Amino acid sequence: MSKILIIEDEQTIVDLISFNLKREGFEVDAAYDGITGLEKALSGWADLILLDVMLPGMNGFDLLGRLRQASDVPVIMVTAREEERDKVFGLETGADDYMTKPFSVKELIARIKANTRRKSGGNRQGGSRMGFGPYIVDTGLQEVRRADTDEQQLARLMIGQEIVPPVRDQKECTGDPVLTLQDVSLQEKHAAPLLSDISFTIRQGEVFGIAGVSGNGQDDLCDVICGLKKPTAGQILLAGQDITGASIRRRNACGIGYVPVDRYRDGMVMDMTLSENILLKRCFDKDWFNHGFIRREKLDSYTNQLIENHRVK
Repeated sequence: MSKILIIEDEQTIVDLISFNLKREGFEVDAAYDGITGLEKALSGWADLILLDVMLPGMNGFDLLGRLRQASDVPVIMVTAREEERDKVFGLETGADDYMTKPFSVKELIARIKANTRRKSGGNRQGGSRMGFGPYIVDTGLQEVRRADTDEQQLARLMIGQEIVPPVRDQKECTGDPVLTLQDVSLQEKHAAPLLSDISFTIRQGEVFGIAGVSGNGQDDLCDVICGLKKPTAGQILLAGQDITGASIRRRNACGIGYVPVDRYRDGMVMDMTLSENILLKRCFDKDWFNHGFIRREKLDSYTNQLIENHRVK
């Protein structure tokens, strides 16, 4: 029978799900924090993972993004996060299904069976193996093996034709180097590499974009540049100065700004006012305080000016 890994920090929920899954003949293991959960998920033992979001050590969204770099094991998110944006973010990050608490145990088990059945290719009739040049697609399992293909061929299979890159006029930027990354890598203990030997230079007047599927290192790269995470190798230079080990405060003072993908989750404290959120970045500046108290009138005036200048809604 299938093996189910439960990554959940509430013992009562783990016990409830485990009891019912074992009655159905499943093998069950559990992890109670994100770090241990990721280690067990990457071990390859589980046929399906039940994943909570609010976990100690590492939240479920981050865990899922890192897991998807190394594994396509089915994941059902089971969480109290019921807002639409959380569901969309979870599914876009790589979840196969999403359930909110409180949940029906019978429905959860039915979804587990459906996902494991799809993974094993059950109930698929008339499957065949189709050749595209040297590559093989199994239409029964609806998969193409990674070892048998490459990025260009996958794109051709997805859209049905060869991709012809558009021709654009490109002008070489001759401005001074502003930001340089040299062989930057990021890898957490017992986990797959998040970044490997990233090198590039952004010059003055240049707009630099990175395209890719969500969860493949873009957020980690931004976190390394702004100082939220420390690279395990490599060097970061800002205007020629080494900021690899610099604090977030120093990077802000040097002019680095960061707009996160999910501004509600990572960029703001939703229970605080707009003025208080604006103050967070400037809390080290004594001009905003008077004998330890916030200068409310100055802060509110500054906030209203920002609202008017940037047409904040």
